[in-house]
Amino acid sequence: MAPVQVLENLGPATLESFRRNKRKDILDYFPSEAYREQNELQTEIRICPSLGDKPGKDDDEEDEDDKKDQEEEKEEKPDDVFDSRYWGPLLVRRFDAGDESFGFLLNMNAVMPMHSIIITKHFQNQFGTLTESQLLALFTIMKSLAAGPVYEKDGKTRTGFSKNVGFYNCGQTSGCSQAHRHMQLLPLEGEDGLGDFPIERGARAYKKGESLPDETFSIPSLPYMHFVRRLSELDEKASNEADLSAYLKKVYSELLQVMQRSMRDHPDCKTTELDKEEGMHYNLLLTHEHMHVIPRREESYTIPPREGTIEKEGKPAATEPKELSVNSIGYMGTMLVENETDDRRLREVGGVLHVLEHCGFSKGKMPAKE
Repeated sequence: MAPVQVLENLGPATLESFRRNKRKDILDYFPSEAYREQNELQTEIRICPSLGDKPGKDDDEEDEDDKKDQEEEKEEKPDDVFDSRYWGPLLVRRFDAGDESFGFLLNMNAVMPMHSIIITKHFQNQFGTLTESQLLALFTIMKSLAAGPVYEKDGKTRTGFSKNVGFYNCGQTSGCSQAHRHMQLLPLEGEDGLGDFPIERGARAYKKGESLPDETFSIPSLPYMHFVRRLSELDEKASNEADLSAYLKKVYSELLQVMQRSMRDHPDCKTTELDKEEGMHYNLLLTHEHMHVIPRREESYTIPPREGTIEKEGKPAATEPKELSVNSIGYMGTMLVENETDDRRLREVGGVLHVLEHCGFSKGKMPAKE
């Protein structure tokens, strides 16, 4: 029986590749400063000024030549930017997991250091359910990044990115930007790492001390529908590749089944969404302790405009509507905004949890159980 593989020196290779590609302007890194909200989970708003420079942002002042160049660039752009022919310098490692082949690459628009992507070598749609091999590939990268000294902090060499989170944006409403099947990963420690993210802290604190081996639960303080399982058998299964992939697939499938059954009773969920081929759109989060699934209703939230003139005498200035795109990173309890005005407006309308409730399915709308 084959042991779960560890890709040798993956942590150091990924960190070196991130620094090299950032230095050569091959990838864009969007540093941010985090502020915790005053709620039970201490959700985060991260101010990231360079988000306004992210490709795809509109520029009202662009001239006709700029627009023409963009149109020509669009025509030259391949239909599938994740095709293995275009992996280029962002590729860190090719590897196999189960019966599939993958590329492990850095994300060219990194919201945090070493923000990375696992892409299937052969095209599969982003609307589909992950296979055993794909779940195994995600865990293989998570485990490999946790091995070996990779970075220094406070003058000491730290051993591995032992804390990391993998995620999958399933379907357009989940916030995915590419149709080619891919999963993503964020180290939670190291240079400007995300840290122990709010929703995982909430899952860890739920019924602390109880094993809950096969129980799907939700975090009481979250206002939206979500489904969590504690990975109580992970350490036991992690020594064998076949056992691990089967275990991850079992937990994943059971979570999706619970989600499908539960959402049939939600007034905002159309039965057709559950019955169509690709099923519901959702976000998947995977850590070394839990698996989370969050069904999605909306891809984004628009902060409404504030009326007014100019900021004076303590009165806030008027603002334009601002659209916030929400993917799995949002459902970790972290929201990215461009500036302090957006930060203040987000807090005024209810903060991170309000946005997540809007983009998901509100618990408060579920019919009471008899």
